[in-house]
Amino acid sequence: METKITKWTLQGYYPNAPLFGFSEEYGVTQFPATDEMDFYIGESIYNALERHGIIEDPMIDVNSYKCEWVANRWWIFRAQVEIKGEFPRLYFEGIDGVCRVFFNNKFLAKHENSFVPLEIDMSEYSGVSGIVTVMVENCTENYNQSGYTAKITAQRPRYDNKWDFCPRLVSLGIVAPVSLRVGADIYDVKIVTENSGKIVVDYKSRFLPEGSIVEFSVEGVVTSAKNSAVCLSLDIKDPVLWNPNGHGDRKLYKATLKAIKNDKTIWEKNYNIGFRQIRFERNENAGEGNLPYTLIVNGERLYIKGVNFVPVAMSRAEFTRERYEKLLTLVTDMNVNFIRVWGGGVIETEEFYEICDKKGILVWQDFTQSSSGIDNCATTLDEGLNNLAKTAKSAVKRIRNHPSLAVYCGGNELMQDWIPLDFDHPNIAMLKKITDDFDGTRIMFPTTASGRSASGKIENVGKNIHADIHGPWTFTGNEKYYEFYNKMDSLLHSEFGADGFCNVETIEKIFSAKERKLSTISGNYVWRHKAEWWNQIPLVEEIFGKCDNLEEMIYLSQFVQAEAVRYAVEANRRRAFNNSGCFIWQFNESYPNLCCTNLVDYFFKPKAAYFAVKQAYSPVNPNMKYSKLYYEPNETFYAELYLTSDIEGEFNYSVTAVTENGRIHCCYSVNISEKGKSEKVGMLDFVMPEKGVAHFYLSAEKNGIIYKNEVLLLVMNGEVCDKTAAIAFAKELKGEQS
Repeated sequence: METKITKWTLQGYYPNAPLFGFSEEYGVTQFPATDEMDFYIGESIYNALERHGIIEDPMIDVNSYKCEWVANRWWIFRAQVEIKGEFPRLYFEGIDGVCRVFFNNKFLAKHENSFVPLEIDMSEYSGVSGIVTVMVENCTENYNQSGYTAKITAQRPRYDNKWDFCPRLVSLGIVAPVSLRVGADIYDVKIVTENSGKIVVDYKSRFLPEGSIVEFSVEGVVTSAKNSAVCLSLDIKDPVLWNPNGHGDRKLYKATLKAIKNDKTIWEKNYNIGFRQIRFERNENAGEGNLPYTLIVNGERLYIKGVNFVPVAMSRAEFTRERYEKLLTLVTDMNVNFIRVWGGGVIETEEFYEICDKKGILVWQDFTQSSSGIDNCATTLDEGLNNLAKTAKSAVKRIRNHPSLAVYCGGNELMQDWIPLDFDHPNIAMLKKITDDFDGTRIMFPTTASGRSASGKIENVGKNIHADIHGPWTFTGNEKYYEFYNKMDSLLHSEFGADGFCNVETIEKIFSAKERKLSTISGNYVWRHKAEWWNQIPLVEEIFGKCDNLEEMIYLSQFVQAEAVRYAVEANRRRAFNNSGCFIWQFNESYPNLCCTNLVDYFFKPKAAYFAVKQAYSPVNPNMKYSKLYYEPNETFYAELYLTSDIEGEFNYSVTAVTENGRIHCCYSVNISEKGKSEKVGMLDFVMPEKGVAHFYLSAEKNGIIYKNEVLLLVMNGEVCDKTAAIAFAKELKGEQS
C-alpha cells in the first residue's frame, strides 16, 4: 500500500550553501538564490520557475540560454510527511542528479543514479511527523554531445546537456512520483509466457505476515502458494497470440498478482501480459560473422518498420501519459511496428511500455550510453561500470514483463576507431551477462551500429562490411543520395534520416514576432539556436533558388525531407530480407526546433515526411527505383517499378506519370509469393518535359482495396527547379489545401 506525496516546496541555493544548514558550526541555511515556492510532482523545476515568474518560457527564441543558471544551483525540495503504518518506506521513483535526503534535518541517504529508484527504510520514525528534505546538487560533469564517452561515470540523461536536437536544459530534481509505502511487498517479479499458454512467475517477497498466501490470476484462471514460495505457474488454454502492429491481433491478458491474509488483500499489482515468441535469424545471404537481424514473431518473418524515439520532453518530470498517448498513436498510424529507444536518453517509463503493449509496438531499448563525437568508446572505469550495472539490473527487472520489449542494446554508436564494440569489450560483456541473468528470453545487440563498420560506404559494398549501419542524416546530393540507397547492402539500417523545417504553425510558438521572417541560420543566432546542426537553407536554395518568404522555405524544405526519407525506406524494403529493417532518425523531438530530422514536432504536428513514410511503411507499397530527384529538360527518365507487400497474392498494379506533355499510363499484374518481399513489376522510361515536373501516381489493388503512393520529380528551369509544384505536393501530403 502506498500514499503519494505530491505537494512540495522548492528553493534554489548556490552550490554547497545548503550544507551550512546541517552544520553544527552554523546551524542555519545560508545564501538562498530564490524564495521558497510551491512545487508539485509532475512538473519540472523549469515549469515551477516559469509559473512563479522567475524565468521566461524556454521554448521561445533563446530563452533557454537564460535558464542555464538553473543547472548551476543546488535545489531543495521539502514536503510535510507523517510516517505511519507497518514497515514504512519512502520511495522515490526518479531523482535526476546527485542528491541527499533528510528527515527532520537528519541525514537518511545519498543517491546518484537517475535511472534507479531510491527506497529508504523509515521504521525508526514510525509515528513521527516532519519534513522530508531532498537536496539536489548542481550538474557538474560534462555529458553533452561533444564529450568523452569513456570518461563517463554517473548515470543520468545526456541529451539535456545539449545535443543536436535540443539545447542545454538540464533535468534536475524530483522527476517522478514519491510515495510512502507500508506493509507487505512483492518485488523482482518475472513473468515468462509461452505460446502454448504456459506462464511461470518468479518473485521475491518481504514483510508478508505469517499464514499469508500469494495468488496469481489471469482472467479467471488462478494459482496460489504459501508466502514462503518464490514461483507460481499456470496454463491458459488456446491463448490468442500478441502480434506487432499491422500483423494480427494484439491480445493482452490481464494478470493480477496479490498477497492475501485472512481473505483480505494486503498487496496487489496488475500486469498486461501477452503470449508471443520473438527471435532473430541471420539475414538472407548474410556473410560469415554477422549477427542475426531478421525479426521472427510467432514463427513469421516480419520486416522491421521502425523509428528512433528520443525523450518526449527536456525534463523527465514532463514525461506524461498524455504526451506518450499522442505520440505513440501517431507512431501506430504511420504503420510502424518497432521503436528504438535511443541510448542518449532514458530507460523508458512504465507509461511508455504499457501503451506500446496495447498498440503492438515492439521496443528496442538501448542502455544509457551514447557516443560523444570526441571519444565514442564505452567506459571501463570501475565507478562507471558499477553505476551502469545498477541501471541495467533495475531496468531489466522493471521492463522484462512487457510483451512489447524485444531487444536490449549496449548503447548508441559505441565504437573504437569507428569500429563498433562487440561482446569482447568488458562494458558490453557485463551488460550481456546482466540481461542473460535477469531476463534470458531476449536478444541483446552489443551496440548500434553493430558489425564491422558503423556507417555505409559505396566503396565497401560487397565486402561483407555493412551489417547494422547508421547514416546518412540529410539529403546528400541529387545523384549521390540515390546511388547510396540503390547500391547499399546493409543487413539492418538502424539510424538514418533527413532534416526538414518545422511546421508553419510552430513558428509562432517558438519565435517572438520579430524572428518570424525568413533569415539565415549562419547569420541569425536566434535561428541558429534552434537549427544549429541542421542548416537546410543552402540545399533548398541549390534546388529551388532563393525563397521569397519563410513559408516557402518551410514547405520546400519539408518536400525534400519527405522525398529523401520515403525513398530510403522504400529502397531498404525492396531488399527484404537481405535487409531486415529500418529505424528512421528521428520520430519525435525533445524541444521545438526550427529545423531538425524529426517527423513529428514537439507539439504533435506531423511534417510532410511523416505522411510520406506512412506510404512507404504501408502494408502494400507500390514504388519506383530511380536515380535522382531533378532532371535536365528533355532528359530520358528511367525507373524500375516494384511492389513491396506484407500481403500475399495477386495484385493489379498501375502507374501513371503526368507531365506537361501528357500522361503515360501502364498496368501490370504481379504476384507476391511471400509476405514482406518485393517483386519487380516492370520498367518505365520516357522523355522528361521542357519544364515543370513529373508527377507519378502508383497503385496496387487486391480484392477491391487500393494501396497508393505518389512521387514528384523535378525538371530544371535554368539552374533551379520550379517551386510551385513542390510546395503544392508537400501541402497535399499533409492534407492541406494548396
